[in-house]
Amino acid sequence: MKLKYSFKLSILKLFIYDVLIFINTMLESLYSENNNISFLVRLFRYLSIILLFLTILLMKKYSKKHILIAGSILFCCIINYILKDGSIGLILTLLIFLSCKDLPSDKIIKHTVISVSFSYGFVIISSLCGIIDNMKLVRYLSIGVWQGKFERQALGFQFPNQIPLMYLYITAVIILGLQKNFRFFNMVILMIPNIIIYFFCNARTPFILVIFMLLSCLLFNKYKGKSICMFPFILTLVSFLGSFILSIGYQNFKISKTLDLLLNSRLSSAYVTIKYYGITLFGSGVDAGTKSSGIRNNFWDGFIANVDNGYLIFLLQYGLILTLILLLILLAFSFKIYKNGNVYFALVFSIVIIANIIDANLVSFRIWPILLIFANNYQPDRQAVIYNIFHIRFTSKKKKYN
Repeated sequence: MKLKYSFKLSILKLFIYDVLIFINTMLESLYSENNNISFLVRLFRYLSIILLFLTILLMKKYSKKHILIAGSILFCCIINYILKDGSIGLILTLLIFLSCKDLPSDKIIKHTVISVSFSYGFVIISSLCGIIDNMKLVRYLSIGVWQGKFERQALGFQFPNQIPLMYLYITAVIILGLQKNFRFFNMVILMIPNIIIYFFCNARTPFILVIFMLLSCLLFNKYKGKSICMFPFILTLVSFLGSFILSIGYQNFKISKTLDLLLNSRLSSAYVTIKYYGITLFGSGVDAGTKSSGIRNNFWDGFIANVDNGYLIFLLQYGLILTLILLLILLAFSFKIYKNGNVYFALVFSIVIIANIIDANLVSFRIWPILLIFANNYQPDRQAVIYNIFHIRFTSKKKKYN
């Protein structure tokens, strides 16, 4: 009876997980500009939050220490949301983690790949069919091999980099699913969508990071050392401290101005934004650090500043207390990765940390599956795990003929 109850609860959690991926995808798409659709989607998001609370209460698996930590984070999130008009993203990430972290990692991987494919496919097809706009932007670059005029398509989303970013995180999830089973064939298959997405969306950073991850996986199949597992720990500290120091010291450091040219004025935009909002305990709300704030970057022809650095965005929007808590959580995950010596976890976590220097996804739904897989310390068996994920069973010839 208890097993049947647990099974039903797991199905409910996975259903909520799938629904929330679709909801967040819709909110990031141009469907969110339709008031009726936006209202319904946000209503379902609040209903999903209530269901997540219920699943957590039904679990009854948390110690007083865990309840205290989660309660403190939730308290700061609620203050930020009510008093500062903050984002609900962090609350969702916390609840998803508390509710779904006991689910099998292969289920998380399977549902993530299928749900994201369906949700993003729905938006892309809608844009190609003319139901929603396919916004096109033109940008001019003069950096290294990227020189000239580039057209970027958003394919139904609000920004052209949203699809490439999602593909970066999906690639990371698949790598965590395969690990030692990753082969050259897998790299080729995963590179094809990466090239196609780059052709349409022209997002350099996700494109390069996907290639780096895929090539690194092939190298790690023969690597047996543990030293690389220190990288997430080092990168977490460097990313947090470096982002703040280089931004706040923009006018004082020559290196900041040089990096500002390479990073599309992110440091100068962060400097003027931090100077405007200041550092507060509970954050400055969902608009802090975004173009919605209307703050102009006077160092670059007065265009509207957009921080676009995950660590600084988090600090501005959620405040100092939650930022310090986030730093401790990332360091705890980094320590766990080093202790377990899993180079694939180290690779994926390092890529996530690097990616968030130039894209704000620290509390995005893109990070959910990675956090859940880390929490479970997932280790695939020696079979081709990607087959097992989709419940396809293969029998070896030896067994077949015996």
